[in-house]
Parts: sequence; C-alpha cells; structure tokens
Amino acid sequence: MRFSIIIVTYNGLHYLQPCLTSLIPQLTPDWEVVIVDNASTDGTAEFVESLDNPAICHVLLATNTGFASANNRGCEVAVGDYLFLLNNDTVVGAGTLGALEESVAHFPEFQIFACRMVRTLDGRVDNMGIRLTRLLRASQIGTGSADAWLTAREVFGASGGAMLVRRSVIMDVGLFDPVFFAYHEDVDFALRARLAGYRCLYVPQAIVHHKGGGTSSSDAPLYRYYIQRNMELAILKNVPRRVLWKYGLGRLAYSIYQIVKWSLRGNGLLVLRAKLDAISLWRRTGAPPAPARVDTQQFERFLADDFTSSV
Repeated sequence: MRFSIIIVTYNGLHYLQPCLTSLIPQLTPDWEVVIVDNASTDGTAEFVESLDNPAICHVLLATNTGFASANNRGCEVAVGDYLFLLNNDTVVGAGTLGALEESVAHFPEFQIFACRMVRTLDGRVDNMGIRLTRLLRASQIGTGSADAWLTAREVFGASGGAMLVRRSVIMDVGLFDPVFFAYHEDVDFALRARLAGYRCLYVPQAIVHHKGGGTSSSDAPLYRYYIQRNMELAILKNVPRRVLWKYGLGRLAYSIYQIVKWSLRGNGLLVLRAKLDAISLWRRTGAPPAPARVDTQQFERFLADDFTSSV
C-alpha cells in the first residue's frame, strides 16, 4: 500500500519549513510528499531542492491556479493508493501517519479519513471533520472546543486541510472542482462522495496542528467573496432537488442573514455579488458530475445524524 502527501503552497515558505520538519521523521518507504507550488517567488523551490530528499517531489506551476486545481495536479503526479491532502500551514503530530495507516487497515468499510485538527494558537479544536445540518449549512465539527472526541467515529466529511482519501474514490467522483478555486471545495467533495455512497471516519490519533492563514487572511475581501460564493455553490450543485425544496427555505433564510450581517459591516454588495455569482455558476454547471447512488431518503438521514457514535 502506497501513500502520497499532497501539500499546496503559494509563497508559504515560512509555513512549509516546519510542516516538512514534522513530516520527514515519520516517512517510511510507503510514503512520499508531493509539493505543488503555485508559482511561489519566496524561495520555496530552492528550499525544497536543498532538502535533496528522494521522497519529496516538487511540482512548480507557471501561475497560481488556486488551491483546488493545485491539489488536483498533485493527485495526477502522486503514486499513492491513498492521498493525504495537507495544508501547508500545519505541523503533523508524531505518529499521525502511522495512525492513518492503521485506520486504513482496520476500517476497510471507510474510504475517507478525517484528522483531529488543533489550532496552534490556543490548542483548541480546529475541526474534527465536516457536518451538514437541516439548514443545508456545512460547518466544521468542534471548532473552538477544548475537548475532542477520543474515539474513532463516522463523520459526514473531512476538511480539505488534512484529509486522507482512497484514490479509487477520486477516480470515481473526482477531487476538487476547479471552479471553487479555494474554500468549500472540501464541502463540494464531501457531498459528491456521500451521494456516491462513500464513508468518512474521524481518526482521533491523527493530530494535525493548524496555524491558519496559509492561504489568505480571513479579513481579505477575496477570502470573504469565495467563502460566501462557494458555500452556496456547493449546496446548489450537489444537494438533490427534492431535498433542496424541502429544506431550501431555511437555507434561504440563512443566506439572507449573511447578506444583512455583512451589510452592517460595510460588505453587503460584495456578499450579494458572491451569492448571485453562485447561482450563475450553478446554472452553467448543470447536473453534478458524480454518480448519485444514495437516494434522497438516505441523504436526509445524513442531515439528521450527528454521527456521535463510536465505531
């Protein structure tokens, strides 16, 4: 069994150095690292070359293609049967790669694995995966909590910041839709994977410390635009129409709340444009490309299930 770690970076050398320092001692002959460089100009290429490590592959792109496309490129280059997508602004806890290997071996009924991501700043939970509520609102599980689940359990999906996925899943439903560029591409993937019948397991022993801000600042207008646009696009693009009609009113109310909230902060027009662009993109995209093997009743059970039972 081969494993590939895919790290996308853009002028993030100061993040990449501690990330690789945490990974290299854990690498075995079954693991490789693929660094996809979105045309960085901060010396990233020179640093990776200086490592002179045969387990590390550097893919230098001509332009900044975004987080989604760069991960897709990394998957094309990688040789692993399992692909571990990892943010560059992370430090991987000791034993994490081994914990993921053991989970793959012990839980063959799962094809996707979520890590326990911990905030570097205060040691609290960053996330333990992704959930989807009856408001059709995707959110990260456990964010800000001082306590984390200590036993493995099923979750709706995994955060793209630290996600292990079987290559056959990607061959079936694809990985990240490039139209997302960055943010909520993992929600889009989780929806497609779930509708195709794949399952995700949270692995508490796989600990990843996440600094945050390795892609862009949460105060940046571009960040806010993509977040607001892509949260709508992921739902419109994937949720079965019957479910969308049933729960759409709550979702609409939440979207209006977002517009009003950001209007009071002086960013209402940006958020409104993001919502309208999501509708326009959805109408151009058409039906989701992933095969839907889960019927609408099963999908509704996902919304009701908080996945709190251990496995």
